[in-house]
Amino acid sequence: MPKTRVDFWREKFETNIDRDGRNIAALRELGWQVLVVWECETKQIEELTLRLAAALGRREHADGES
Repeated sequence: MPKTRVDFWREKFETNIDRDGRNIAALRELGWQVLVVWECETKQIEELTLRLAAALGRREHADGES
C-alpha cells in the first residue's frame, strides 16, 4: 500500500476487491470459468504457462473432452 493518502488507497483497494468479487461471481453464475492473472505474474512466464495449462485442462475435463 502506498505510504501517502493511506485512507484513500485503503478504501480504493477495498472497493476494487468488492467489485472484482461481484464481477467474478456474476461471470461464474453465467457459466464462465474465471482465472485472474495479475500483471506481475506475466514476468514468470513458465509458471504462468503451467497455471494456464492446468486451468485449461480442468476446463476440458469439465466439458467431457480430453
